Amino acid sequence: MVRLAVSTIVALLLLSGCGGESDSAAQPKASEKSSTPKVAYFVKDDTDAINLATATAIDAGSTAVDKKNIAACNQASSKGYPAWRACWHALLDPLKSSLAGVQAQLATLSKKENRPEACATELDAAARTFGGFATKVDGLSDGIDSDKRADQLKTGKTYDTTIRRIGDGYAKPFQALTKVCYSPSDLEKIQASPTPSR
Repeated sequence: MVRLAVSTIVALLLLSGCGGESDSAAQPKASEKSSTPKVAYFVKDDTDAINLATATAIDAGSTAVDKKNIAACNQASSKGYPAWRACWHALLDPLKSSLAGVQAQLATLSKKENRPEACATELDAAARTFGGFATKVDGLSDGIDSDKRADQLKTGKTYDTTIRRIGDGYAKPFQALTKVCYSPSDLEKIQASPTPSR
C-alpha cells in the first residue's frame, strides 16, 4: 500500500502549483462576463484539499499494516478480548475515518458551482470509491467485533490483503479526475511534468 499510495500523493503534490492563476483559459472575455459563467476547473486550493485528506488516509493505512502494530494487536489477546478488540480498533477506526474524509472532500468539490460536468461526474465516482473503501474497513471492524471465532479468524486472514488492496486502488480515481478537472493549460503542464519516481 505504501509504495503505490505514496506515488499517488506525490503525483497530486506536483499539481499543487497548478490552478488559480493559470485558470485564465477558462475565463470569459470582458464582453462575455455578464452572460457566460467562469468554468470552475481545479485551482490550487482544490488540489491542496485533496492532498491533505489523502495524506491522512495514507498515513492511517500505513499504520494499519505496520508489522509491529499488527504483532502488538495479536499479542494483546493475552490481556483478554476487550484489549485485543481495542487494539484493532485503534488501527482500523482512523483508517475508516480518513477514507470517509477523502470521500467527503471529493463530494464537496463535485458540488462547486460551474464545475465541468465531466469533472463533477469523476469526483462523484471517486467519492463513491473511497466510500466503498471505508465500508471495506468497516467490514474488518465487524469481524473483530463478532462474538464468533470464525468471523474473527476470517478477518485476521483478510486484514492485510484488504487494506493493501484499498491502497492499490487509490491511483485510478485520481488519474481519471485529473484528466477532466484541470483547465486545458494546467493539464498541458501536468502532462509535461516528469513522472514521480518512487
